[in-house]
Amino acid sequence: MNDSLHEQSYAYFLQEAPQLLQVLEEELLNLKAEWSMNKVHTLMRVTHTLKGSAACVGLDSIKQIAHSFEDIFRHLCRPEVTLDRETEALLFEAYDCLRTPLMAEITGSHSHDAEVFDRAAAVFSELQAKLGVNFASEVEIPNSDELGFDVTKSIFEVGVAQRLAEIDRALAGGEVETIAIALQTQAEVFLGLAESLNLPGFGAIASAAIAALAGDPDKAITIAQIALADFQQGQASILAGDRSGGGSPSAQLLELVGGEDKEDKGDKGDKGDKGD
Repeated sequence: MNDSLHEQSYAYFLQEAPQLLQVLEEELLNLKAEWSMNKVHTLMRVTHTLKGSAACVGLDSIKQIAHSFEDIFRHLCRPEVTLDRETEALLFEAYDCLRTPLMAEITGSHSHDAEVFDRAAAVFSELQAKLGVNFASEVEIPNSDELGFDVTKSIFEVGVAQRLAEIDRALAGGEVETIAIALQTQAEVFLGLAESLNLPGFGAIASAAIAALAGDPDKAITIAQIALADFQQGQASILAGDRSGGGSPSAQLLELVGGEDKEDKGDKGDKGDKGD
């Protein structure tokens, strides 16, 4: 990502992070009194979004803490887990471990990442022991039967729809750099989401969009228009019941990914002909 795109990605992160922190805090405050799988799902979605957004701008400590927090919430979906006072207190400690470096970024102040990360590691270790889980093993998002509702449908009806709307709004504005940052940011999040939900087709669209943008950022408008249409088709497929693919990148998008290589080869071929 070039400097301009990174700066805009970071600005978007600073705008989005306080809202996500507020949702996380509010949901945690009411978690025990209003326990539901839907609330746990919201917590998973928020931490997943923070993880993806932090990864997009290279904030590895925040990304790793958010990832650990997301794993905790996945385990809270298990029917045998109970939320007692000790677990609740540990969840708030974990929230503070995530909030501290996030607020340092938001306010432009200094954060001792090593200290925060050490503290977070200790808290998550206690939560791991308390919940009786092994984070070394792969933990998938629970399926619809386990949650009592369709988690994938919920994510694509709300969170994904909002992120697609961000790309659409950027396109309406017509500014190339704004469009590029909107596509880059959302595609990064979609890539992680596709991996979590095992939707390789939707992930392939995200990968192709990122690659096309990296190859020729000046074509951001065209890339975003095609990628948005592909994402929307993938979303429609998922909402219609697809749980194994999530669409696929169109020929037009794949052509944009390979366009630079094709041009290079063509130039070389022309030069070779002239030399004969």
